[in-house]
Amino acid sequence: MSYCHQRTDVGINFNLGFGEQPDNVIREKVANAGCLLACDVNFINRIVTTHTTVTGCNNINVQKVTVTNNAKLKLNPPNEVPINEEFEVELDSELEIW
Repeated sequence: MSYCHQRTDVGINFNLGFGEQPDNVIREKVANAGCLLACDVNFINRIVTTHTTVTGCNNINVQKVTVTNNAKLKLNPPNEVPINEEFEVELDSELEIW
């Protein structure tokens, strides 16, 4: 009988991710899979007050967004980030698109 489930110092923490190379392979396979539909992420009517990351599988549509309170908004699209009306990054806040 195993008692590994009772230990807290062993195991895999999936919150740490897989690493850059496996992550890239997974993203590439998903992006090129013929059985998946393209999807857009709509990030609309938002006030960002904490560090926030938005990841999309196609485009990330941004509209009516304010980044405030020293927050950082990271947008991670494989394609485009159309930024439409009323987008604001206030002083001491950040926008990163990668």
